[in-house]
Amino acid sequence: MGHPLLLVLDLNGTLLYRKKQSNGRSVPGGPVTPRPYLQALLRYCLGPYYDMKNGELAREWPEDLRDSVSLNYQPLGSQYWLRAPQAAWCPPPTPVQVLIWSSATKENVNRMVETMLPKPVQRGLLQRVWARETLVVPRLLGVKVDTTKDLSIAWDELNQWERYLFTRETPQSTPSFLSRARAEDRLIYFRQDRRTGERREKRKAVGADAPQPFKNVSDELIAETQFRLCDNGAHSSYGPLLTEPFGPHNTVLLDDSAKKAQCQPFNHICIPDYGKSQARRYREYTSGDPADVAEEELDDYLLQFVGVLDALEHVDDVAQWIQDGGAASFSDTQTPEERAQWVARGREALARRCIPVEP
Repeated sequence: MGHPLLLVLDLNGTLLYRKKQSNGRSVPGGPVTPRPYLQALLRYCLGPYYDMKNGELAREWPEDLRDSVSLNYQPLGSQYWLRAPQAAWCPPPTPVQVLIWSSATKENVNRMVETMLPKPVQRGLLQRVWARETLVVPRLLGVKVDTTKDLSIAWDELNQWERYLFTRETPQSTPSFLSRARAEDRLIYFRQDRRTGERREKRKAVGADAPQPFKNVSDELIAETQFRLCDNGAHSSYGPLLTEPFGPHNTVLLDDSAKKAQCQPFNHICIPDYGKSQARRYREYTSGDPADVAEEELDDYLLQFVGVLDALEHVDDVAQWIQDGGAASFSDTQTPEERAQWVARGREALARRCIPVEP
C-alpha cells in the first residue's frame, strides 16, 4: 500500500464505555472505562512518537520537517494539534493515520479523547477529532437522531488539505477549498446544487421552484452523500471527488454500528459493542487482585483488531478485502479458533514493534 492506512475510530461502544442512564443515553460527564488493549492499539497506529516527551519529539521530528498552519486556518477537528507561536503543527507521519469521529457532543468527545490520550503530544498525533456537529445540524444537536458517517467527507477533507499543504505559496496562504466537515455547510451547498441541477434538467428560468423537501434532515444528509458520490462530484460545489491519497482502497471505519456505515459498508469493520458488563470486568481486573479476573476473561477485540491491521498492511484494496470476507471472522459470532488466530496475530504484530501487550 503506497500511503498509510486511514483508520476512522468511533469512541463510545468501540474504544470505551460511558455510563448510561435508564433511557439508554450516556450520562453527561459520567465515568469513562477504556476497552482492554486500547493503549496497545494506539501505540501500534501512532508509532514511536506516542511515548515521546516534548524534547524527544523535537529531536525526532525537527521543525524543518513539519508543516504548520496559521491558527486562523486550522481545520475543524484540529483542536489538539501541537502549537507553535501563531501557528499549529500538522500531525507528523504515523504508521496508521487516525481520525476520531463520534456522534457525541464536542465537550464529551474532548473529555473521552483526553481520558484515553492523557498527554498533549499523544493527542497531537491525531489527524482530526470530529464530534456531533459533523453529523447533525445545530438545531438537532441535543436531539436523538440517526447519524451516518459518510467516509467521503473524510476523504474530501484530508485530500483537499494535503493538496493545500503541497500547493500553497506560504504557511499563511488561505485555504481555497470548501470544507464538508460541518453538516450544516453540507446542506447549504447541497440545496444550492440541487436547485441548480433541477433547473438545468427542466430548462426552467432562474426562478424555478425548489425541489420537494425531504422527510427529515437525516434523509437529506444521506441524499447529499449520494449526490456527492454521483459522477465523481461533477455537479457539486466542492468540485471533483478526490480519492488520493485517501479513498476506499486504504480506509477503515471501526464502529460498533453497521447503520452508521451504510454509505461505505465495505470500508467498515464492525466491532462488537463494548458494554456495561465488559467494562465492569475490566475495572475489576485493573483495580483489584488480578487473580479475581483472568486476562483471558477480558474483552480482547482491540487486540484482535491489531491483527486485522497487520493483515491489511499487505492489502492493496481495503474495500475489496472486506467485501471478499477478509474480516468476516472478526465478529461476535466468531469461533474460539478464529478468536485465537486474531489474538495471536495481534500479539505477534505488537511484539515485532516492541509494544507491550497489556490490557
